[in-house]
Amino acid sequence: MAERRTVRLIVDIDPDLRRRIKVAAAQRDLSMRTYVSSLLDRMVPGAEAPMTPDDVEQLRRVRTSIMGGRIFADDSADILRAERQRRIPPQDL
Repeated sequence: MAERRTVRLIVDIDPDLRRRIKVAAAQRDLSMRTYVSSLLDRMVPGAEAPMTPDDVEQLRRVRTSIMGGRIFADDSADILRAERQRRIPPQDL
């Protein structure tokens, strides 16, 4: 079987949480890496997981907290298109 490619992820956590993870992994006779990886794999939806109404509501709350009620009058696609045309005349496209 082909070996899966991995990348490093560094996360700062509380020492007590690290200890709890270490104990939980040991109880299952797993390395901390394998244990945390399996937890993340189960908890983080893959690309095939459809968005639920709760997901949409959470995104709406995050957007509201970031935007603070601000609304942009201009469409970002129109702004980018105008800037591109300003820099590169249409005959050169």
